[in-house]
Amino acid sequence: MTEISFLADSMLGKLAKWLRILGYDTAYCRVPLRDAEQLRKARAEGRRVLTRSTRLARCAGPKPEICIIKANDPLQQVREVLSHYHLVIAPRAPMTRCLICNRELIPIAPALLASRVPEYVLATRQLFLTCPGCHRVFWRGTHCRNMEERIKQHFAEP
Repeated sequence: MTEISFLADSMLGKLAKWLRILGYDTAYCRVPLRDAEQLRKARAEGRRVLTRSTRLARCAGPKPEICIIKANDPLQQVREVLSHYHLVIAPRAPMTRCLICNRELIPIAPALLASRVPEYVLATRQLFLTCPGCHRVFWRGTHCRNMEERIKQHFAEP
């Protein structure tokens, strides 16, 4: 996908999840960090900071790599990020990252999933992906179609 990556602060968990759905590398601070610690972490990892804290933006200095999120709705927050960084959603990028731990998903053979996936799913799906970090298994079910529909609704070019 794209080279840009993000660090979402503890107030932006749903935004982090949606950015991951869209294929963006998005670390999420579940526990609030001090401003200086959050900036240090973002810089060390080459990430842009996503925050609702104007105080954090003030202490970041003259050229911060920060996007202050104003919207409450997670999909509107995604719009803010896309607009702020002039990003577009790559057609093949959605659903390529683990929604839980942010790692890139990798294909896994269905034969290896007999004890981890419901029989019906195993019989009706061909493509399975797994997270090398948390080992969750993903497949394209109705939840994917629902997410894709929401993506089209909210982010399709007019």
